[in-house]
Amino acid sequence: MWGRWALGAVWGCACVSFALSGSAQPRDLAGAEKLYDDGSKLVKEGDWAGGCAKLEQSYALDPAPGTLLKLVSCAEHDGKVATAWSRLKDARSLNADTKSEAQRKEMESFIDASIARLTPRLPFVTVRVKPAVTGLVVMRDGQASVEGVELPLDPGRHVIEVSAPGYAAVRREIEAVEGKRSTVEIELLPEAPGAKPELPTPPQPSGPVPPRPSEPSSSPSGGLTGLQVAGIVLGGVGVASLGAAIGTGVAALDKESQLNELGCEPTASGTLGCGPAVIGQAEALSSEGSTLALASTVTTFIGAGLAGGGLLMALLGGERSSTEARVPGVRVVGGPGDAGLALWGAF
Repeated sequence: MWGRWALGAVWGCACVSFALSGSAQPRDLAGAEKLYDDGSKLVKEGDWAGGCAKLEQSYALDPAPGTLLKLVSCAEHDGKVATAWSRLKDARSLNADTKSEAQRKEMESFIDASIARLTPRLPFVTVRVKPAVTGLVVMRDGQASVEGVELPLDPGRHVIEVSAPGYAAVRREIEAVEGKRSTVEIELLPEAPGAKPELPTPPQPSGPVPPRPSEPSSSPSGGLTGLQVAGIVLGGVGVASLGAAIGTGVAALDKESQLNELGCEPTASGTLGCGPAVIGQAEALSSEGSTLALASTVTTFIGAGLAGGGLLMALLGGERSSTEARVPGVRVVGGPGDAGLALWGAF
């Protein structure tokens, strides 16, 4: 049988061919045969990318040695000599199933000659890591590799990554050159003290997020300060005191009106000019009226002071934080016939 199960010694012209037995349990012989023919045609026309892609598909459907050897030529065409070398090794394994001893020997001879031809072109790299640590992981181009062993690889740029528990990971880029052997020396350093692995981000709640409680603010833009609140309260007390002063003043006027109705008027000596029949009642009304008048006067002073001080505190209290302001205070000062207010605090 010619084609996928035959070996061409030279790509594009079959000078020597071998009829080989099929591999065990082929999956799709007809499909593999069609893809093989189409791929071979494209390669012959110079479309290596399209042709080699179809040959890859053909080999996936039925791993025939002839298809694999054409894939060797595809890898060699792309400069991937290590890949071509590895495929030749696989082809030699497939050749072990060839029933004819003569054909098996001829195939083996061809594969060995191809391996001998490619081996001098192989780049080799050895990764050496110091110090010797447990749990060492060596990766090459994202694939697991080993340390201290010379391994072939395709020419070009490659990435070596080395890591171990307790040590900082190292990433190194190398350039493999055809036919050259190289060694990559990597020294692992302990992780910096206090270095911690990144913790996973906690999941965000799926529903609406409740608002966070606002912090007390001492600035005018964040609300009223403690001094402003105290000023408002103090002003309210002052207004209430003024209201009480008005009430006691009205009561004092009422007592004076009652005295007038009794026909009693103060004399130059300070006594009440009343008849004996009403003198007792007149004196009581006069005493009560004097007391109410004094209370009205004192309350007026207190109310005015509290209201004024509260207003001042409310206006100026926003310029300082509550921790900076002294607690305001007020007290009545004075003596007989005189009254006043003492107001203190920081404004």
